[in-house]
Amino acid sequence: MSVAPSKPAPFITYIASVAPSKVRLLREIPVTIRPENGCFVATFFDAGISSAGDSPEDAFDAVKSLIVDIFEGLNKTPAHRLGPHPRRQLHVLRDFLRKSSWLKPSSKPAEAGS
Repeated sequence: MSVAPSKPAPFITYIASVAPSKVRLLREIPVTIRPENGCFVATFFDAGISSAGDSPEDAFDAVKSLIVDIFEGLNKTPAHRLGPHPRRQLHVLRDFLRKSSWLKPSSKPAEAGS
């Protein structure tokens, strides 16, 4: 009796950093990675975002980049121009990501008479 090779089981991992993007991670993003048709698909189910790659690592990197790109793009779009699905995606993504603020150093003028 021959046994067909088993395909790798889906697994969950987490995006713990989005560096070097200009986006700040508020909490880890759960990503499910599964084999599909000779490649791997990584999905952030809550936001309905998926991407594929030749390896689990490639799929993970691709979905991480796509999540940041979608977040940045949706944030640049006026809310009234977003359809129901993009609006929902943005709502979910805002639970996990924030735009980084560039903080300028304080330049207090010297007090007179000091």
